[in-house]
Amino acid sequence: MMGMGMSVGQGFLGAADAKSRAAFQADQLENMKIFAAAAGSREEGRIRREFKEQTEANIGAAAISGMAMVSFAGIQKGNNESERQAIEDTYDNVDREKASLEIQKQIALMNGKIEARGAMFAGVTKAMGIGMEAETNFQRNKSAENGMTRKEYFKNYYR
Repeated sequence: MMGMGMSVGQGFLGAADAKSRAAFQADQLENMKIFAAAAGSREEGRIRREFKEQTEANIGAAAISGMAMVSFAGIQKGNNESERQAIEDTYDNVDREKASLEIQKQIALMNGKIEARGAMFAGVTKAMGIGMEAETNFQRNKSAENGMTRKEYFKNYYR
């Protein structure tokens, strides 16, 4: 039979395990925020390349058709605004994803604390049960009649 001290110790170990698992999950979520930011940067690069290619195609079309670039100025202005909006939308999405990951991280840490407290409570509760069982057995066996004190009885049977 496991002793009272070992039960409490087991509760401490369970609590430490729960906290470390929660911290690990929180670190993973923090890394995912970094990946989200990197994905946003990649998307910005892709958008800029696409709009640069569109601008070059417009310049080429103007040169081939013999039209002045002035006639493409309105188109280019619209493209520049579309590019700015697309990049802004990309970073808005990245910010939302990072906020969501931060919330998930906070929830993971909170769940870790709750699980740790549960493990501690389970260990202490088990230790109290062992102590109550020891007292019951002491009373049942009347070990005091055999010359053994309550302290000696607990020490011998419930370390």
